[in-house]
Amino acid sequence: MNLCYLGVDIGYKRDTAAVAAVYRHREWNKFVLYDHMIWTPPVHIPHVTESVIKFIETSRCGGVWFDPSQWASESHRLAELGYERLLREVNQQGEMVEFGNHLHGILSRNDFLRYEDAEITAHFTGCAAETTERGYRIVK
Repeated sequence: MNLCYLGVDIGYKRDTAAVAAVYRHREWNKFVLYDHMIWTPPVHIPHVTESVIKFIETSRCGGVWFDPSQWASESHRLAELGYERLLREVNQQGEMVEFGNHLHGILSRNDFLRYEDAEITAHFTGCAAETTERGYRIVK
């Protein structure tokens, strides 16, 4: 199995929460959506964390990227369980533009493969980015 990387986005009352797992396919030289989980509001954050733990324990996980302002207590819980080496805090101000530009490039080159799923298609279709002086920043 390939080494997967998780992205965690937490929504509370009005927004969905999601976890997406991707990996880089060596032979195809493309990024591939391996798995995803989406929770609709109201979201019980510990359920999201339990799904992340299950993924870490059953798959090859190379890291978990998250916004520390949204998932602080749960990331501490993961660290206490011994997963601290996998946790990667995302700086919303600095790194989101870099991530947005990278994602735009991958999608423009058709270097991203995802499986057919109505829910994930709706999220990709509803994605919004603003253009800043440094590039794209994902806002929704």
